[in-house]
Amino acid sequence: MSIIKSFNVIFVVIFLFMFREINCNGSPRVIIVGAGAAGIAAATRLVENNITNVKILEARNRIGGRIYSIKFGDAIVDLGAQWCYGENNIVYELAKDYNILENGESMVTLYHSSHEEIDLALVNELYEIFYSIYTEEVEGDEVSLGEYITRRYNETVLAQYGSNKEKLKFAFEFLRYFKKAILTFEGSFSIYDVAARSDFKKCEEKCGMHFKGNGYKRILDIVMKKYPNPEEQLPVEEKIFLNKEVVKIIWDKSEEFDEIPAVQCSDGTIYKADHIIFTPSVGVLKYNYGTLFEPSLPEEKIDAIKDIGIASIFKVYLHFPIRWWPKRNFTDFSFLWVEKDRQLLLQEFLNGPKGHGMSWLLDLTAVHDTPENPNVLEAWFCGEFVPKIEKCSDKTIIDGVMFVLNKFVGFYFDNITRPDSIIRHNWYSDPHFRGSFSFQTVESRKKRISQEIMLSEPILSSSGKQTLLFAGEATHKFLFSTVNGAIETGFREADRIINFYK
Repeated sequence: MSIIKSFNVIFVVIFLFMFREINCNGSPRVIIVGAGAAGIAAATRLVENNITNVKILEARNRIGGRIYSIKFGDAIVDLGAQWCYGENNIVYELAKDYNILENGESMVTLYHSSHEEIDLALVNELYEIFYSIYTEEVEGDEVSLGEYITRRYNETVLAQYGSNKEKLKFAFEFLRYFKKAILTFEGSFSIYDVAARSDFKKCEEKCGMHFKGNGYKRILDIVMKKYPNPEEQLPVEEKIFLNKEVVKIIWDKSEEFDEIPAVQCSDGTIYKADHIIFTPSVGVLKYNYGTLFEPSLPEEKIDAIKDIGIASIFKVYLHFPIRWWPKRNFTDFSFLWVEKDRQLLLQEFLNGPKGHGMSWLLDLTAVHDTPENPNVLEAWFCGEFVPKIEKCSDKTIIDGVMFVLNKFVGFYFDNITRPDSIIRHNWYSDPHFRGSFSFQTVESRKKRISQEIMLSEPILSSSGKQTLLFAGEATHKFLFSTVNGAIETGFREADRIINFYK
């Protein structure tokens, strides 16, 4: 480091120390934008450390953000976040002692569009091949996950099954299914949008635990100490203001506002603060960074917002008046399309979106059982049609799911009935989310510094004060896309403010 740079660093440190000492007499005013996992985590950490002048501004009429647990059928379903991935994370640590996590991992039950008998031993072999490729270390940042997996998988199956035409044909058909299924983990519309090399820290054990009873929203109760003993609840909910859509964040000098920072809501209310913690998704930032912040964000922050990926998964719950699928040893229906049936689909089912000669029903990845809800099935759509599927009516979605179920499993079940109700949430078209969760793109991997780290860096006002801070899953270096990542970033930004005033 040069002498000039060293002097600048020393000057900033001294200035910040002096500024902190001047402002430590009263409790600082903190505005948190968003009452999702990151926002609630930040608020609880602040309150626990006697920074109580906190307001959480939530655009919607509920808390939780992308955690959305709601009663449907006989039990709670999770329209948003659903799984606790692994044991080495904050969600598991907070919940493990209360007997509310249940392992939901299972082998996929695969059905063929032509009703051909499937060689289960071959399926297991292909799973092992694909999973080993998907989890192996990748060299270089210039290749997409789609390119890498296609090349490595084709090389492997050619070497292993090249002398067996039938097995090789099935292996190539299976790759298309794998690519679609992997989108449930990556959250993108295409496997070619995702970088092959990623900083994401994959879990090693119990990778699919779900919340029993009250759904994922229980983790928010635990964070706020509302559960298991309501008498120990922290005063956080009383600091949440619902239906407060933030339309302007003034984080530095402005002609319109004499005191900064300040937050303006769509209803005209203005809130003054010392610090603002922004927690909405990177999807919201992509749509609004140009109009939301005054002055404009630094270029490196804008580049990070542009480079980090976010898309969506479409999940729908269907309630049936009569349970027609097996009650025991059943977890899901997964669908393997042969090329001929893929092409015929546009002629067999005319409703709903289509494009590039393909039907939206090819994005129906699987239909899952819901153990605590005996008459409810959960359908997952992943892929490029998701934004258009969100615009479909409930009737069109039910018609499509029923067509696929009858085509694939009607051969085995002659008593398939039509659902009598449906529930879903359109995460991509919802202006307060603009997607399910983030992922690393090839473009983001080309940068010298992690774009998640760049997005997480606080912004200093011209007076040297950390006025604008960023939290949320997309700001976590290696746990982006997860609730545990979101909670950790909420704690991180709260700690940044706490340490500033210590």
